[in-house]
Amino acid sequence: MYQPPKPRCNNCGNQETVERKRSFLGFGKCVCSICESKFADPLVPLSKGYRIGYWVMAIGLTLAFLPKLPRFIGEVIGSVMYYPSALLTTLIEQWPFLLFITGAVIALRKDAVIRKRIRLEEKANASVQG
Repeated sequence: MYQPPKPRCNNCGNQETVERKRSFLGFGKCVCSICESKFADPLVPLSKGYRIGYWVMAIGLTLAFLPKLPRFIGEVIGSVMYYPSALLTTLIEQWPFLLFITGAVIALRKDAVIRKRIRLEEKANASVQG
């Protein structure tokens, strides 16, 4: 099982007083108890529950947006030629779907990058030890 190394405080450089926590969105964050600085922990991926939640949100909102997609594309393509402000109106009407789908995809991508970094570090450590 992967155990990330103890993080070092970005502000004061102390390693023993840094405490790992989870942010509201599920990513790792660190808090130094001496200088009280907070910083992101790049070596802690999402837990399985958060990952499943992000997948459910991305897939569920995409499925909810699919019936609206032909109308959305038709309004964007058809109305931009006559009045460009219609594109803005259409985007404003659909922004919750687009915002949450984009946020879930970004979170899943960030988690994939962290997991890939961990796999590469484990592979490098195994080749050095073995």
